[in-house]
Amino acid sequence: NQDIMKTTLIRNFAAAALFGGLASTAWALTPAEETSVLFMKQEEKLARDVYQLLHAQWGAKIFSNIAASEQKHMNAVDTLIVANGLEDATPEAAGEFTYPELEELYAQLVEQGSASLADALAVGVAIETEDIADLEDALNVTEDAATRRVFTNLLNGSLRHLAAFNNFDESTVGTGTGKGGKKAANAKAAKNKGAKKNKNNKKNRKGGGNKGKGGNGKG
Repeated sequence: NQDIMKTTLIRNFAAAALFGGLASTAWALTPAEETSVLFMKQEEKLARDVYQLLHAQWGAKIFSNIAASEQKHMNAVDTLIVANGLEDATPEAAGEFTYPELEELYAQLVEQGSASLADALAVGVAIETEDIADLEDALNVTEDAATRRVFTNLLNGSLRHLAAFNNFDESTVGTGTGKGGKKAANAKAAKNKGAKKNKNNKKNRKGGGNKGKGGNGKG
């Protein structure tokens, strides 16, 4: 009993520290809420992994800064996973996911972002635009107060990230051709192109991966 009480206190403390007094689980999540929580963990991981790779290639600090923020988003979702006793099958390795659509999207984004700094920034716009849409969809089917609080915080963070990518000045990175130095002339056009959603990926967004509480199947 003491061990159970200790674990509960630790979970409550972690949640409160991250979300300003957010309490632990108020009631059991619905299957749809469980699916949203588990999927969101890996969608935030996709953003983090892509940004870390783009920072290594282009050297623009915006990518490392936002990658660190995405890690915090993952940690926030972790509190929901732990508090609700969900089984998290998120792979540790970069670029690996239990959702096939995320693996496919990761490969597409990395390929696009490797073409130029402008394309890398367009990838950032595309990721944040998709995150915002998915979080809004998740909030529409979520009634659990704790989950809504976390998703709202993530949504606000994604809105800030989107603004940062749209307002980024490439000239602060450089004009060379080496790491962190390639400057593209058509950044704005590339960003606008990258902001368009991939509807084919979106259509089956939650069709694979974890299936509710305790689920960790792929596809």
